[in-house]
Amino acid sequence: MENISYSYTFFNKQYGVEVKKGVSGIKPPITGKIYLRFFPLEKGNKDQQIIVKLTPSEAFAGSINIKETIRTKKSVQTLIHKFDTDSGPTVTSVKFDAWERNGRSGYGIAVARTVNGKGKQISVSLSYSDMLFMSEILKVWAVESCYIKN
Repeated sequence: MENISYSYTFFNKQYGVEVKKGVSGIKPPITGKIYLRFFPLEKGNKDQQIIVKLTPSEAFAGSINIKETIRTKKSVQTLIHKFDTDSGPTVTSVKFDAWERNGRSGYGIAVARTVNGKGKQISVSLSYSDMLFMSEILKVWAVESCYIKN
């Protein structure tokens, strides 16, 4: 069976966000999902990363919401996942941001996760072109993830 993983990582000064389709190293590879992995660049902080698993339709909606964020220059809440874990109730939200401060403006993607009332957040600022590129990746991989090789 084919064991291919597609990914692209966006960085700012402190954090990164990896967009990934398929997971290598797992037999058979998990397909039909797109992953967003948010992480600090500082070594030794692997426990601070947040991984969000998207269905193809959620990834496609994310692509649309990025374009809406760029068009309106307003932040768009794209998805909220709620589920129970051994650690307690977990809520994860992803938001695409447009910001303006001190005469400067930009874009970004933020994730927040609350587990049993305790939360963490990671925000990755992105350029205009990186936001558009992320939108295209999400759109293309959302459609491709619907085709699972048997």
